[in-house]
Amino acid sequence: MTHRPSQHTVTVGVTLQFDDAIASTSPPLVYETTSVLAAVSGGPDSMAMLHLFLRLLTLKRIAVLEVAHINHCLRGAESEQDSEFVAEWCNAHGLAFHSVRVDVQNYQKIKKVGMEEAARNLRHSALQAILTDRNASVIAFGHHADDRIETAFLNILRGCGIDGIAAMPLRSGNIIRPCLTISRQLLAEYCKVNDVPFRTDSTNKDPSVSKRNRVRLTLLPQLAEDYGQSSIEAVSRLMETADAESDYLSQTCNTLLDGMIRTTDNNGIVLERQKFALQHLAIQRRLLRLATLRLRGTSEGMTFKHSEAIICAVRAGETNASVTLPYPQVEIVLNLNSIRVTHRTNSTHHWKTIGAQISLTAPGTTLWALSPGEIVTERICVADSHFQSMRESDLRQTLAPAQLCDESIFVRTWRTGDTVRPFGMGGHSKKLQDVFTDRRVSTQERHLLPVIANTAEVLWVPGIVASELLRVQSTHHQAFLLTWIPNLQPQEK
Repeated sequence: MTHRPSQHTVTVGVTLQFDDAIASTSPPLVYETTSVLAAVSGGPDSMAMLHLFLRLLTLKRIAVLEVAHINHCLRGAESEQDSEFVAEWCNAHGLAFHSVRVDVQNYQKIKKVGMEEAARNLRHSALQAILTDRNASVIAFGHHADDRIETAFLNILRGCGIDGIAAMPLRSGNIIRPCLTISRQLLAEYCKVNDVPFRTDSTNKDPSVSKRNRVRLTLLPQLAEDYGQSSIEAVSRLMETADAESDYLSQTCNTLLDGMIRTTDNNGIVLERQKFALQHLAIQRRLLRLATLRLRGTSEGMTFKHSEAIICAVRAGETNASVTLPYPQVEIVLNLNSIRVTHRTNSTHHWKTIGAQISLTAPGTTLWALSPGEIVTERICVADSHFQSMRESDLRQTLAPAQLCDESIFVRTWRTGDTVRPFGMGGHSKKLQDVFTDRRVSTQERHLLPVIANTAEVLWVPGIVASELLRVQSTHHQAFLLTWIPNLQPQEK
């Protein structure tokens, strides 16, 4: 027979975990003078959190407790009933209640983003507005341990670094998550044994509604079934490790950034380019996100593609070039001695967009940060038979007629509509996209690979395909040998 934990055991266990989470940060998440704005949907997670905060208010361990409910207007009558439910509970317990309606579907159409992202952006904006209006100290979310694991998997599936693996921190600016160490099941049990009512979102049981639902309802149960519950616990340990390392790197990079800033004002932040160039690739990526965060209060728009384009251009010596982040409105400009992170304007300028293309240095070395690696180009004398044996390898090397490299040759990213004339196809063209598909190159990898091309077509993608135009005939006395060397680490200059 399975014994359910007693009311006392559940209440004490949850309360201790809640209190420990609050005390685990420096300073604590809340203290005697804190004004808490609790974000409450009406579900068991947020209702348990609200009940726990009400206890702290009674014990005078916080100064003020108010409640905010964001109605996303996605479930018709259910959404309205959720709002009424939370309002009635707050009224019965003497808590100030604030409700805001947001139009998620309209926001989706305007911003062209997914439903979850649209709802999250609108929810956070509305809560920040209430916090400002009520002069509250923090916004408290009811995110729990299961939410954190789900978020980590979603981040991994999208492609992320250690910050994404760490997922949700206990504190992020003025946002706190005091239930982050408590499981979903235990919070629901806490509500039951303490007679805390809650609402159930019917869409949470439907895997087709969102990726998060599919992770929760399909991926995680399958992982536990195939590899045991210990596999989920191992992911939790990985997240804790990533969280600690992410925190350390953030502190280190903030100090580095302070020593790298030339000037800072309302128009932007100017960094010393030489100091930036001397940093390790991992540090460079984080410095760009931190600079964007300092300027606009968020770094969400700084994607892997953006940061790698900037780093690639820095290492290649590009000047008078820029990259623009669609959100937030930030422009990063490379000058001879500086990197300016500035507010995007609508004014015209002469800067070229970073990451479009870099001239191939022949002979010489061309750096490519997106993969990362380098392309070494050497002038040699070679026979046609030598080349025939080379093209049977993994195509990390190729030859090119000397006169071809005397023309304008570029290293750039893949573009829609790119074509190539692969060896063995009689000079017929093939879409590079189809070549990638045949070679099972992932969508993400396609955007990172160096594409060597002239003004008309693709000549070579290292390790993937080489063009018939690169064929060296026996009549050619000289040729260029192009070698792709992957995994190049940043070097001091």
